[in-house]
This record gives sequence, structure tokens and C-alpha cells, in this order.
Amino acid sequence: MKKIILIVGCVVSSLFAQAQKIKEADVPQSVKGRFSALFTEAKNIKWENESGNFSAAFNQNGNEMAALFAPNGQCLQTEKEIKLNELPLSVMQYVEKRLNNKKIKTASKITDAKSTSSYKIEVGNEYFLFDTSGKYLRTLKAN
Repeated sequence: MKKIILIVGCVVSSLFAQAQKIKEADVPQSVKGRFSALFTEAKNIKWENESGNFSAAFNQNGNEMAALFAPNGQCLQTEKEIKLNELPLSVMQYVEKRLNNKKIKTASKITDAKSTSSYKIEVGNEYFLFDTSGKYLRTLKAN
């Protein structure tokens, strides 16, 4: 279990590393090809270089999404914005008890390359991360 939490933490923290916007022409063909195969309906794609990996923020079928790729085209993780009622009940209980029922700005489901899921919510200027069952993992400052 500790290994899963460590892996999820490392992958998620890569989302918050300093990102640099780049042009689509600067994205390796292996990444663009894999992205196109996975996200056939993607619109409004914006690319960033994140510590040598490539992140795409986009819309697909009305959903705000992001995907992180290694330079060889391997999809490292995806993130999809979700509705609050799609969060595990324990996340909502955490917000009620620990965050004094503050308003959740956004909620998303993160899935890594091994299909392990986690949840991220934005409250105030912070992101709160939870494992697949909704157990609190850690807090990160929002950019």
C-alpha cells in the first residue's frame, strides 16, 4: 500500500512541477501519435513540457482533461474533471470535517499507467489528494 501511495504521490507531484508552454511542433511525434490514438475527439489542445515529459490539456466530449506522456509516447497518467457527486463519500466527509465544509472549486479523477486511480480536489489555494477509496494522502499548493 505504501508503494502505491508513493507512486501516486510522485506521479501527481509531476503535474505540479514547473511547466513550460510549448508549440505542438515541439512535441515528439511519438507523443502526438499516442495522444491522437487515445484521445480521438480531443479539442483545444495545449501542450506543456514538464521536466522532460509532455502534458496536454484539452477538452473531449465536453470534459476537461489532461494527459502526461513520457518522451517515448508512454501515457503516464490522465486527469479528468468530475462532478462532486462522483467523489467517494469519504472525500466529502473530509471536506465537511477537516475543511469546515469549504467550497470545492474543482474535482478530478487521476489514473496512472497501471490504472490506479486517485482523486484531487481544489479548495481555496490548495489541492487535496485522496487515494482510490477516498483516503486523504496529502495537500499541495495550487499554482
